Amino acid sequence: MEALLLAVLEHRVAEDVARFGLGAGRGVEALRRLVDLAAWNQARPGIVELFVVLSAEATAPDHPAHAYFTARYDAAAETIATAFADAQEAGQLRGDVDPDVAAHRVVALMDGLQVQWLYRRDAVDMAGELRDAIDGLLRDPLPGR
Repeated sequence: MEALLLAVLEHRVAEDVARFGLGAGRGVEALRRLVDLAAWNQARPGIVELFVVLSAEATAPDHPAHAYFTARYDAAAETIATAFADAQEAGQLRGDVDPDVAAHRVVALMDGLQVQWLYRRDAVDMAGELRDAIDGLLRDPLPGR
């Protein structure tokens, strides 16, 4: 059963990467795509719930999905850190922001927002909260508001 659920999540990730070009953009464009993904996820409560539950269960080292989620989180942090580094190079990141630290915080924020949204869908705006957090790290707000 867990292998089937993991396959569903892997399919979800592949779809998300294709739909939003995750990892393909640079700098603030890549960060904006994360916000778009968060907005998209608000229309998919079932898949968000599956991700949250399975990722929490997979924290146990002997869980069949442990290696998958470890690699997924590493890749997400690396991709986001690269986007922040690109923004830094372009002069778009605040001077006091470390791209690697910011990336780990964004990953944690995205996961936390998903959990909070599952409890209070009417009160939590995942995309809006994520956008505000990223905007606070940049010299100018993300485009497309």
